[in-house]
Amino acid sequence: YYTEDTSGRHGGYPILGSERILSNLEFCSGSRYERCFGASDFGSDGLYIGEFRDNQPNGKGFYFSEEGYYEGSFSNDLFDGKGKYVYASGVEYEGNFRNDSMNGFGVMSYPNGTRYEGQFDDDLPEGQGNFFYANGRVWVGTWSKGKRNIGTDYDSLAQYENVSQIQVAKIKEIQKLLISHRYLNGVADGLAGSKTMKSLARVARDVELDDVRVLADPINLDADSTLTQLNSYLVRAGKRCSSSLQNQWSACFSVLN
Repeated sequence: YYTEDTSGRHGGYPILGSERILSNLEFCSGSRYERCFGASDFGSDGLYIGEFRDNQPNGKGFYFSEEGYYEGSFSNDLFDGKGKYVYASGVEYEGNFRNDSMNGFGVMSYPNGTRYEGQFDDDLPEGQGNFFYANGRVWVGTWSKGKRNIGTDYDSLAQYENVSQIQVAKIKEIQKLLISHRYLNGVADGLAGSKTMKSLARVARDVELDDVRVLADPINLDADSTLTQLNSYLVRAGKRCSSSLQNQWSACFSVLN
């Protein structure tokens, strides 16, 4: 399984012909593997080739089993960090892992040409994600426990990308409005990140809405609607401002100063 290149780095060629791992660690020897590059056969549980620390997979490596194979980062014998898992069925996942599970952003591709791109939580689509059909259609929306929640169908990737550009422009307008009313610090980048979401929730609380997520939840699907509502609520907040409230409401602080 092992070779050494001219730079002195060690590498292992896995059985399935994937790209080799390059490591600066020496080859493992002896009964205990401490900071070295080697292989471990777990019998029916599979085969590992890669870096070891504390006598277990840590660092970059490959893992093979009857269910499929994984290449990427390991931490204390678990898939952790960037990696790729290819199932025996042909399904492929590439993205973030944490504690042996798909967590964070990743792409799941299927043999029939469809794929999912978005957030994962414990191996299931969760949060924002896009589903691409083999016929070119695209579904964009939010997911909950692996199932579609709220979203929109597009006839083509071009249509989705065109709408996405409009969305980015609208989100920038939203962010500029939040910045001008002291709800948000920084620059308007057109990305609805956690700071933007929290700022919208603060607006909702300030104008005493029953659901603080009413502005934040639809922003990635209909930023224009969010912008319209935000303008309306900030006008309402401005009208209700008084000297007794200016220390409580960010909107009042902006209006009165």
